Amino acid sequence: IRKDGELSALVTGGTAGALALSVLSTPLDVARHSIQAAVTKRHGVPGLGQALRGAVAAPAGFFGLWRGLSASLGIAAISPAVFIVMYEATRNNRDVVSAGIAARVVHIALLQPMNFMRTIRQGGVCLEPAAREHLEGSFLQVIKMLGFRTMYRGFIPTVLRDVSASVICWKTYMALRPMVEDFAPDDERGGTGAYLRAAALGSTCTVLGAVVSQPLDIVKTKMQVRRVSKTDDFGYRRVTTPRVTGTFREVYAMGGVRCLWAGGVARALRAATAGVVLGPLCEYCELLAVDATRPRRIAFDIGEDPTRTIVHPRASKAMYID
Repeated sequence: IRKDGELSALVTGGTAGALALSVLSTPLDVARHSIQAAVTKRHGVPGLGQALRGAVAAPAGFFGLWRGLSASLGIAAISPAVFIVMYEATRNNRDVVSAGIAARVVHIALLQPMNFMRTIRQGGVCLEPAAREHLEGSFLQVIKMLGFRTMYRGFIPTVLRDVSASVICWKTYMALRPMVEDFAPDDERGGTGAYLRAAALGSTCTVLGAVVSQPLDIVKTKMQVRRVSKTDDFGYRRVTTPRVTGTFREVYAMGGVRCLWAGGVARALRAATAGVVLGPLCEYCELLAVDATRPRRIAFDIGEDPTRTIVHPRASKAMYID
């Protein structure tokens, strides 16, 4: 069982790193979301430079690159604690990847409203004023107009994106970690050398997961920035909910496979930055890799009378008696 001091260090280190990463990578998030929101069949896919220039040209000027920073900081402040607590609560009776998936799903569900607000704040940079008007409302205004349920628009592709990216990252890290350690000299197994190896490997694995799951990212963004409330010819307000498969077909029809990876460069750069900033804490790859080498803890009920419990003396299966 992990000690409280170790858990506290994981949460503190993860939170500090996540806050620093939010400040550094928010311009890339602004570029990614604005590129994806502006993809159309007529105008194609905007470039990364165009999105960054559009953010600077906004009324906020240079600080337009940090649109949605408050939501990003809120996510960063809560995310590590939610993931680690849920992972620790579920890893006792399942393998580390399954425990990580369960923690990731709970983490996404709790933080989805802040993720939604960050996306709509950042998605209007490359749009015309009339096209982005519905993205400028505050948290309370959005809820008042469309209800709290709209905060979970795009939840399914978000779960599929984050879970698939995390599993790819974890599995790849666990497979490559022993090979990377074998190349390290015996006197460089710890300290700065170990941090740099973990950072490089974490960056590589995180970028791989981001690239593979990128089509789900643009589907999520398109669902969230879409104008769902319209007034018909008779003056009635109608709300339409976008669907995952329908949005996927729409994006593909706009420009084929290329559109499915719109904003992929910005997301890959963000993933690489996360590996450098967070090091072994990037996607908690090192945590899961170390736990995967430990024997699995199995609860053993010895009953009311321990003297009546028999364990074979040659039993080789590791047991932890609580």
